[in-house]
Amino acid sequence: MWKKIIFVFFSLYTIPFMKLRYEFRSIVYETDDWKINIKPVFFKEIQVLFSIKSVEKQFDKVVIKYRLYLIGYLLFIIIFLI
Repeated sequence: MWKKIIFVFFSLYTIPFMKLRYEFRSIVYETDDWKINIKPVFFKEIQVLFSIKSVEKQFDKVVIKYRLYLIGYLLFIIIFLI
């Protein structure tokens, strides 16, 4: 029962994440093309995610939100596995 509830919350959590992922990748790859959503993870994206490569100050909020969402996903997976 609990796993079903967690799965529903996980699914609902994914909806705003897709928009945030598009914003993050648009900043990293400096494009507005929709194809960035289906690209696999690349080294440039990892660099920005872990602050090895900086982005402009105006985009810091998007990068921080993206990091927090990824932490949320990690927590969902840990809870689901327990």
